[in-house]
Amino acid sequence: KALDKLKKLELSWQYSLYAPVASTPVVSGNQLLVAAENGNLYSFDLPARKFSWLHHTEAGIASTPTVAEGKIYFLSRDGFFYALEQATGKRLWRFATKGEGRFAAVGGYGLPIEMGPVPDPWDFYFYLSSPVVHNGKVYFGSTDKNFYALNAVTGEQVWSFATDEAIHSSPVINNGKIFFGTWGTKLFALNVETGREVWHYQGGVDPKNFAMQGITAAPVADNNNVYVGARDGFMHAIRQSDGALVWRYDAANSWVLASAALDDKNVYIATSDTGLFLALDKKTGLEKYRADTRLWTYATP
Repeated sequence: KALDKLKKLELSWQYSLYAPVASTPVVSGNQLLVAAENGNLYSFDLPARKFSWLHHTEAGIASTPTVAEGKIYFLSRDGFFYALEQATGKRLWRFATKGEGRFAAVGGYGLPIEMGPVPDPWDFYFYLSSPVVHNGKVYFGSTDKNFYALNAVTGEQVWSFATDEAIHSSPVINNGKIFFGTWGTKLFALNVETGREVWHYQGGVDPKNFAMQGITAAPVADNNNVYVGARDGFMHAIRQSDGALVWRYDAANSWVLASAALDDKNVYIATSDTGLFLALDKKTGLEKYRADTRLWTYATP
């Protein structure tokens, strides 16, 4: 019956943004929030199917907004992290990072060193880190290689943590730790209250071309492990307590760019070059089944 309903889906309403959308739309109660590449965050009244308000920033918004306690939080490519009043879109405060952009490396993709830093063309839409809110603080990573914790009410910096490379991975909180990845293919675990490093895990690096390295996906966690794919061509399961590798799945040199989905037995992932949807055993990492999508898949199952 569910499949029959899906086959009958019809367009209910639409609104022209005149701009691409790279971030994920968010629904909060009767409100729909859509961040677009024209620098606008749009708010729609879902029952009325009408536009409510927009807030304009000076560059595209590739960070998925987070809603908490009547406020909306997101990061813009203009180098500012924003907090808006949810009901009206009024800016409450903004925090300046040291700049947002694509990951770039000297000698990237084998180009001459004298060219300087080469922006990675497959920093796909260069998604920005999406925030999480926890115990009165809002957390996010930045292209400036810092991970930030801000007071969610005032926007004042509580702490920051300097990493090895740009951060476009979104964080996840579990068991008192906050986890996120970097473009150096490192997965960090920090104490969520103090910002002190608990451990970090190093995935594969590519010092020649910088193509087969980087974590852009948001990690996912259960009570024991953290699971994250990387551009090194592997899916990694890392033990939460000490950062030790539990298993890794060889994706045949195909980037694993999207976040995984979990249930009690399986980890579900999608690959890029090989175009596969995979179910892996949660305990062992062994492949249970696969489906050929025939396309690069960057979306989370």
